[in-house]
Amino acid sequence: NFENNATIYEIDYDKEKKEIELFNISSKVIGDSFSGFKFNGNGSYIKIPNMELEYYTLSFIVYLENVNERQYLLANDWELYVENSNLTIKHLNQKYVFEKEMEAKTYTHVSVKVNKKQIIIFFEGTEIEYTFNNNFGTKPFLLGTNNNENNFMSGLLGEIKLFLTSNNIWASALASSVCGECIFISSPSKSAL
Repeated sequence: NFENNATIYEIDYDKEKKEIELFNISSKVIGDSFSGFKFNGNGSYIKIPNMELEYYTLSFIVYLENVNERQYLLANDWELYVENSNLTIKHLNQKYVFEKEMEAKTYTHVSVKVNKKQIIIFFEGTEIEYTFNNNFGTKPFLLGTNNNENNFMSGLLGEIKLFLTSNNIWASALASSVCGECIFISSPSKSAL
């Protein structure tokens, strides 16, 4: 029963199952070109457990009605959000604002590739690399909220994919589709009673 968040989503990682938690997700959206979750802006978010990752890529499609108010898309030890139509990434006292603007009421692909203190963002066909002063710590992934879990996204987030690798050889791993693991978070692995 999805309405009661009774569906359990899991990641098989390092020979164990890690549960993905859904908080106050109002509905699941399934269509021909998009499958994802509806975030109501009132306490709804997804928490992917901490896996102590230093190298990973997280990819998703986002649809926002409003791109002027701050909307957190993703948080780890850093935060990715949209405000005044600009995609912004923040870590500690450093902040970078993406020059290309995000459009409201449009399905937008965003991918974030992380390597210790370096982030490469792929945003609607544009790539930009940021290097921060400090390495990122490892925390759970929060989708649709900030690290304090007190500011929430209103919109759709789907086609969520987490690509893992055990070293820094990204190009050959991704080009040959031989990642350490590729985890697709779009369908339940089992249902709760």
